[in-house]
Amino acid sequence: MLGLGTNILRDSSNNTASVGPDLLYTYESDFSSSDDGWIAFNVTGTDSRQPGQNAPGEPTTNDWLKITYDADQSSVGILVSDWLPDSFDPILSRKVGDFVTFECKIHLVDGGNDYWDGTDPVDVRFGSTGTNTIVEVQPDVTTNISVVNTSTTVNWSTQMHVVTSSSVDLPNSGASWYIKDIKLNLYRY
Repeated sequence: MLGLGTNILRDSSNNTASVGPDLLYTYESDFSSSDDGWIAFNVTGTDSRQPGQNAPGEPTTNDWLKITYDADQSSVGILVSDWLPDSFDPILSRKVGDFVTFECKIHLVDGGNDYWDGTDPVDVRFGSTGTNTIVEVQPDVTTNISVVNTSTTVNWSTQMHVVTSSSVDLPNSGASWYIKDIKLNLYRY
């Protein structure tokens, strides 16, 4: 008898089956009326997080979170530390090999104002489970992000963060960016 939540994958070419990962939890953002618990991370000065916004050039959906900075930044981002439910005990149930898929849309605004120290792509770090993935994001273009972070220790962090990761391309005063459709899936084999 199979346990609930176990995925069985069948390869019809050689008639074999394998057990896939179990989906333990899914988090999806809702920025239509709040920042959904995402807070500033290593911000110089203050940031403004405005829910219910629309990224430039995108259809009007009123569900983007807009982040704007009032000072030049030295390291900056947003993070959510409580994306796992209270019923998921992170200390007792974190395991090596757990992995989180992270999907979102992100839009950095430059508009010729050099808010990101040039027009080259900006390195953005997406981190969870104690690992990080860096993705190059081009200013003034909406980028679809899809990364996987796999834990290498049982003490992996349950925080999820989105941080600019290069000292060259940090946002300057007045810089803004948008994020939406964040989806985190926690899996285990």
